[in-house]
Amino acid sequence: MARRPVYWLSLMFTGGIVFSHFFSMGDPFRYLLILLFPGIWMLIRRQNFSECILLFLFLMLGASYYDLLEKLNDTTLIDEGKTVEMTGTIRSEPKVDGNLLTFKLHLAQFDQQEAEEIVICQVYLQSKQDQEMANDLNRGSFVRIKGKLTAPEPARNPNAFDYKQYLYHQRIHWIIQTSSAPQVIKDPPPFQFDTLLSSIQNYLSHSVERTFPEKITPLVKGILLGNRDDIDPSLINAYSIFGLLHILAISGLHMTILSGGALAFLRIIGLTRESSLLLTCAFIPLYVLLTGASPSIVRSGIMAVIFLLGNFLRKPVDGLNIWGASLLSMLFYNPYQLWDIGFQLSFLVTWGLIVFVPIFYPHPPNVKVPFRLMICVTMIAQLVSLPVLIYYFSQFSFWSPLANFFLVPFFSLMIIPVGFASFLIGLIHPGFAYLMAKVLAELWNLINQVVVNLSRFTWTNYYVEKPSFLWLVVYYFVLLSRLWIMKKWIKFWWTSITLLIAFQCIAIPINRQNLVVTILDVGQGDAIVVELPNRKVYLIDGGGAAIAPRQSWQKKKKPFDAGQNVIVPFLKSKGINRIEKIIVTHGDLDHIGGLLSIIQAVGVGSVLVNGLPPGSQEERDLFKSIESKKIPVHKVYKGLKWHDNKSVVWTILNPDPRHPMSSDNNNSVVILLEAWGFRLLFTGDLEAEGENILLPYIIERVDVLKVAHHGSQTSTTDQWVKQVHPSVSVISVGRKNRFGHPHHEPLERLAAIGSHIERTDDNGAITIEIKKGELVVSSQLQPKKYVIRQ
Repeated sequence: MARRPVYWLSLMFTGGIVFSHFFSMGDPFRYLLILLFPGIWMLIRRQNFSECILLFLFLMLGASYYDLLEKLNDTTLIDEGKTVEMTGTIRSEPKVDGNLLTFKLHLAQFDQQEAEEIVICQVYLQSKQDQEMANDLNRGSFVRIKGKLTAPEPARNPNAFDYKQYLYHQRIHWIIQTSSAPQVIKDPPPFQFDTLLSSIQNYLSHSVERTFPEKITPLVKGILLGNRDDIDPSLINAYSIFGLLHILAISGLHMTILSGGALAFLRIIGLTRESSLLLTCAFIPLYVLLTGASPSIVRSGIMAVIFLLGNFLRKPVDGLNIWGASLLSMLFYNPYQLWDIGFQLSFLVTWGLIVFVPIFYPHPPNVKVPFRLMICVTMIAQLVSLPVLIYYFSQFSFWSPLANFFLVPFFSLMIIPVGFASFLIGLIHPGFAYLMAKVLAELWNLINQVVVNLSRFTWTNYYVEKPSFLWLVVYYFVLLSRLWIMKKWIKFWWTSITLLIAFQCIAIPINRQNLVVTILDVGQGDAIVVELPNRKVYLIDGGGAAIAPRQSWQKKKKPFDAGQNVIVPFLKSKGINRIEKIIVTHGDLDHIGGLLSIIQAVGVGSVLVNGLPPGSQEERDLFKSIESKKIPVHKVYKGLKWHDNKSVVWTILNPDPRHPMSSDNNNSVVILLEAWGFRLLFTGDLEAEGENILLPYIIERVDVLKVAHHGSQTSTTDQWVKQVHPSVSVISVGRKNRFGHPHHEPLERLAAIGSHIERTDDNGAITIEIKKGELVVSSQLQPKKYVIRQ
């Protein structure tokens, strides 16, 4: 500890925060861990008692500090659902996306009472004029607004992004929703810090637009100014598939290039070494603020300033001590940053490079120095970041190391330096940077085309089921044990092979023996994932899509897509790379709207359809894409039956080609799934006519009924309910939908027979797990379980 006191104390402070987060104040296990930690340290490291006391104090400091923050992180606002008037100061850059205006508001008054709290404002703009007004709003403006107070939404599907928790870590507890545009009471003072910062950011953004060709302008804003709002979502997705998303964000790489370039420029123009170092130190915090102060750029900024100051004082600074000082200062400012993915990745990768590069760099000795360094940095960054990426994003590209090996040096030596140079020259006059910017655009567009085209192949990406926390602990334990072995001079390739084998043994998915059905919450639509034993997967319908806006100004940059926003993330989190069968019950948009995104993300064995010709342009586009991917399409019919194993049987009950019905809904594919003696009935959008025709063929009652047509009054008739007599009725329906689903009549009929009703609008996703002798029903938002036993 004597050599690196800041490093070890920062780790103890972080450990205290972790203990406080996972174990409550009254949990004795928490204090046992806190007491044991320094003791174990003393035994392993053989440190003296006074050092262990200091470590213990920093553990307690981290835990106590986090406890205090948790107690203070509360709200005083209570009028949920009531329309109130409030005033406050805009504390973020207002963002307009189609007809939605979003900003953070620091309240001054709430319902005529003084308030001191930050809320998120979501304003649904009613006209083009409102949108133009919203574009003129400035950070720092004092505004009046009327709206309803609503609580943020938790994750409504398994393993989905928890928006409520995300806002909680920003000390935000409420969202204000309104259709009334905010009224500006007072513009921000011209020399207020926020106003000046916003003005400079806008000026730099406009300068980028003037200097660079339009096609790469959003990308340049991303890598130079930290603004990725305008980057094409499909391009971001393509880069993320290959593990290259960090290239489009400002990180330590950019800070190294920027600070190194600034130092070189200042020395060239004749400044002394000391003056150059101090001016660069002064410039770095300004750049951090101008680029949005994300965790990665703040971390790299702090480390750069400490390193430069050490050079100024001519005192060597240990890399891990600099890392620890950055970690300690950022967590002391805001301990909640520890749960930010960008924060975790930034510190982990930096730690890995500091610790492992000096050890791995000499191997293999017969490779030339530049290539050896590139290989070393790429592999270490991949090894250290891999478990975090898998834990949060459940995906891994086998091509990621190769893509990083070639593209990171290219961006480091070409794209980013030329981008910075063109940008700075363009500040003088855009014409001076025209040639450089044009060359940069052509090169970058070529890279984008290659990345996007390769990302369209499903084999470029592999989804891994979200691992447990224990998996992370074991992985990093193995990694650290390899570090100890390397210090004993064991050959590098033996270490790599051992690591790879250990990782594969932990990561290989285990075949399930249970059958799991998940009715996802996709809003107003259907999407049902059926996971069979031996990892075979079926998908019944693919959710809906956002209703197209009537006017062009209302169109959002990234409209809601059930496939891309809900179903594919769920498939990723479960490690599902292939769907054996997609069953399309019928062609309504709320059942097929997300399928296009799904077939582009995972492999598909075949598609089962009701045989009716496509009735919409969206349906025609879907089947063109299915045909282009050479996915077999089969028409199903009443009486078709197949077995997945001796205990799992599928039977098609509808449609009947001999007796076609009058509506698309009544021609829905209706499927009976029988597993270990339990019966589940999936009915699509079947209506009363179709139910009456099927009644003679449904002799036995079912255990689970997917209620037809989202619980509309045209379905689920009294006779149907009495004969089917489901123990559990699941309704897939959107909250506050414009159709008024589910209707009270079907609900009353189901309740009258004692059926247990689960609704996605109230409970989020519904999960049904079937194993021999037992069927268990649970929901995302209601932890209680409903169990049926044979």
